[in-house]
This record gives sequence, C-alpha cells and structure tokens, in this order.
Amino acid sequence: MVYDTSSQISKDQAVIIKDSEPERGWTVQWTYSYGGARAAQSQPIGDIDEDGINEVFISNSYQAWYDGSCKILSYDEAQDTYIEEYSWTVDSLNYWRHPLGVCVIDLDDDGDLEFCLAWADTYADGIYAYDWDGTTLTQLDWYNGLGFDLSFGGLSASDYDDDGDIELVFANDPHWYSGTKHVTALGWDNVNDEFVQEAFWTLPGHTNIGCWDTISADTDNDGKTEVIVTISDWDSSQTAGTWALNWNEGTEQWEHEPVSTDYPTDAPVGLALGDLNGNGMPEIGVGSGNWNGEHDAKVWLYEWDGTQYKEVWYKEYSDEPDIFYAIDIGDADNDGTNELCFGTDIVHIFQWDGTDYVEEATLTESRHRLCCLNIGDCDSDGLNEIKTGQRSFSPPGNIGSEFIYKYIGQHPFADFSWTPQNPSTNQQIMFDASASHDPDGTITLYEWDWDNDGVYNEAQSSPTTTHAWATTGSYPVRLRVTDNENATGIITKTVNVSGITLEIDINGGIGVKAIFTNNGTSNVTGVPWQIHVKGGILGRINKTANGMIDIPAGGSKTVGTGMLFGFGAIMITVKVADEEKTAKGTQILIFSMVKK
Repeated sequence: MVYDTSSQISKDQAVIIKDSEPERGWTVQWTYSYGGARAAQSQPIGDIDEDGINEVFISNSYQAWYDGSCKILSYDEAQDTYIEEYSWTVDSLNYWRHPLGVCVIDLDDDGDLEFCLAWADTYADGIYAYDWDGTTLTQLDWYNGLGFDLSFGGLSASDYDDDGDIELVFANDPHWYSGTKHVTALGWDNVNDEFVQEAFWTLPGHTNIGCWDTISADTDNDGKTEVIVTISDWDSSQTAGTWALNWNEGTEQWEHEPVSTDYPTDAPVGLALGDLNGNGMPEIGVGSGNWNGEHDAKVWLYEWDGTQYKEVWYKEYSDEPDIFYAIDIGDADNDGTNELCFGTDIVHIFQWDGTDYVEEATLTESRHRLCCLNIGDCDSDGLNEIKTGQRSFSPPGNIGSEFIYKYIGQHPFADFSWTPQNPSTNQQIMFDASASHDPDGTITLYEWDWDNDGVYNEAQSSPTTTHAWATTGSYPVRLRVTDNENATGIITKTVNVSGITLEIDINGGIGVKAIFTNNGTSNVTGVPWQIHVKGGILGRINKTANGMIDIPAGGSKTVGTGMLFGFGAIMITVKVADEEKTAKGTQILIFSMVKK
C-alpha cells in the first residue's frame, strides 16, 4: 500500500541554496537537508510524467524510526528551485521503510516512462513498478518472488538478451533469506500488466554473500549486451569480485567471466560505465564499499583489451571514506567528453587528458560520506548536472543532505570537415576545424589525434591541417579545441580511407569522352561521375552527362557525352567520386577536340 507523505516537506521548504556563481566552474545549484540517509540510486532522472520536464528521485531513510520515504522532485524555472511533486512510503508496521535503488524505465515499450523501486525493511519488501502522471502515483505491480531476497540498489534498465525489449535487471543478496540467486531479470506482461520472470544468475559457491550493483552495455564491442555485476559481503572479509554476464541464446542462460577478482582487502560495490579515453571501448568503473565507512576509498577502471578485461587505472584515498554507490561516468561539465565522477565525503571529477586520467575538479561542499552520485539533466535545460546525497546514520553536522552541482560557463564546441570526403591511401587530406566556435571566448588551440590512441599528435593555433594514411581502413579522428579560458571541447569523426586511386583521362572525337582508370587495390562500386561541357559561339554549347559506374581494381571504363554540335572554344569539367579534372578544347561542328 502506498502512503502519501508529501505533507511532511512543503514545496516552500525545498529552496535553492546557491554559492556565489563563478564565471566558469562548478557551483552548488541546489541543496536541502532532509535528515536521515540517502539511498543508492541507479537511474533516478527522467521525464516520468511526459510533461517535458525531468523528474529527480530522492530516497531517504533512517531519519527516525519508521519514516523512510521516496520523493519525486522537479526543477521549477519560475521559482528557480527544485520543488517536491510527491513523497510516499509503503506499509511497514514497525519497520524502517528503506527505499533503495530506483530506475527510470519504459517497462511496457509504449514510449512513456515508468519507474521501479526496491523497498526494504518494510512489511512488504520487493521490487515495485510505478507510474506517475504528475498528479497520481499508481502502483503497477510488486515482485518478491524467486530471485528477490534483498536488493540494496542495483536496478538497471537493460536489453540483456538483445531481443529489442528493455527489461529490468536487479542485484539480489541471497544470504539474508537463504536464497540462491544473485541477479534477476524481469520482463513485463502487457496483457496482465505485471512482472514476469525471465532470467536468473548465481555465482557458484557464493550464495553466502550478495550482489550489490548491476549495469549494462556492450563492454567488449561484440555487438551484444553485457551485464556487469559486483559480488561481495561489503566488509571485504569475503569478496568474489566484479563479473561480466554474457547471454547465451542457445541455453537461454547467462555465462560469466571475471572483470576482476583481485580485491584482497576491499569490497567492490558501485558500478559505472562509459568511454572515457575516446577509443570506442567503454571503461568499467568500480567503487569500494565498507559498512563501517572506514577511511580507505578506492576506485578502479577496467577495459576490454580484445581477449580479457584489464585494469587500466586505480586510485586510492587513505584519508577518505569508501565510495560505496557514489560513482558514475558521463559528460558532467558538458564539454563533449565523459568524466569519471565519484564521491567519498567529497566529489572527485576525473577526465582523460590524452595520456592519463587526471583530476580536473573536486567538489567539497558535502564533507560527509556520500551514498549516491548520478550524472544527468536534472533541471531540463539540456545540460547535465551532478546529483549526490549523503549517507549518514548519526554523525554530527549536515546530516542527510542532497546536493545538485552545476557547471557554469560554456565550453567551446569542436567541429571539423575534410576533403576529399572519400580519400584513398597516401592521399593528403585537408582537415578544416573552422566550424568550431566558442560562445563566450575565442579558440586558441587545435589538437588532432590521428590514430585514436588518446594522444594528440599535432597541436597548433590554425584550424586547418593535412594528414594521410598509408593503409586502408576506418580511422576515428579526434579534435580537441581549447579556448582563452583553458576550457576544452572535443569531437570524434571517422574517416574512411580506401585503396582506390582513380585517374581521369579526357579525350575528344564525336563528343567528349572520359576514361576512368582504377589504379588502386579495391574495386570501385557505384561511384558517381559527371561530364560538363560549356562554351562555343554565344555560349550555345552547355551539356551535362552523368551516371554511376563500377570499376574493378586495375581496370578502366569509358563514358561520354554523346555528339555535340557547335563552333568555338569549350571548357570541360569531369568528376568521378571525389576526383575532378578540367580541360580546354575546341568544338568544330560535330567534332570535339581536347587540348592535352
């Protein structure tokens, strides 16, 4: 049963508290102290009532006995603050009412968003599905069957089996009630409007410890979705590690492989996914957790190397509390590249600089253990913010506060084009970044990464440059622009280089003819060609012939205009693919003569 608790916190109380805003940099956009502890949240931002404005979820518990609640907030532009749309809890008798992970998801694939929430320490623990229309909260279903014992927060929307439907995947801790499953996937029955069991997974020999988080993406670039999970007991006395689950269509079961099991004194808990170094392969971020909040924060990044997952970066803060679920990857400052953001008792923001993951900002306003951290468009302005909240039971000062951080100022926008559009091997390509611009300054530096290794090979103040590749292939080219305030913008585009080298020979006769020779190592298929002839006395000759042509490697093809009639000087322009050649000639009645 849903209990409306909205009257406990008025909209007038949820006021904005801003720092003095810098011209450029991070500021606290909003904060509010609800008391109690924030709960872990996987995907808590989305337009769930389809009004064009995103909602933001806040879960709090342990404020006092029996009063945990979940709240829906949204940004009110007129009041310049976040207001509470709704707050509720569930029937709990004398329990804590602990709202844990929340996940915005389109359960029924109708284009409208619903959300799912894990409730614990209630009279009716389980995974709840809800719909919010801006006025009324409707409970759609409640699942506490096989595969649910206790879910601490690892809910994620995932097409885990790549069938085109989004399912709900959640982490489960089986040891609380002698369960047997670590991960459960639920589909949605549109006929009966209810959850349906689809899949389960257990790490053999470890049902005495729990799964803490799940997150999904194609982490090995095989075209299929992997589900990444963490298995531990939270205090590191028993840790099974971080695992990747691959769906087997034949057996209709998950197969698992390790991301890492090397946590000798730590418990992996929170997860994040995203491409930080721009190589097209997402990194997996893992944060350490500890129930007692010991000062030993650790974070790892892993990446698929073609055969296995490898650790690519590690950071430790011996004087800061554990990271827990406060970790995410996304474009937090809206500069066109992803950042790794994680929270201890402060927020650390890291970005790839071309050679390493470096810290670009630290947000210190919280000063207490953080439980959740999410990157998303909280205020519906098309730009991302960082949402985070404190995890606290009974510490002094600033207990149970929520924070939303916003980056002030505009980054430069990177853009570029190149000619020819379809270059061949060893052909000099002109790259032009003149389309890059800075809304509030000037661009002072253009840097180019030609081989997509994260290292910028060329840096200059001019927006134009040239480059060539000796072999065929698809080459992601990365441009980074820097403005006069040292802010950056990045864009990556792919240049396709073929082994095709086309040669044009223009001849006369009865009309103008062009011979196209493919001197490359690859066949030419379906490329456009055009011959345009103009001139003659009084400009009476003006004819265009065009079409599509296939030319095998090492072969030639001839095309022509057909017979022309006139007298006087003519100008001939011939194009094929990206190649162009011009020639002058003379037309004498039906004969076209070309000057060589």
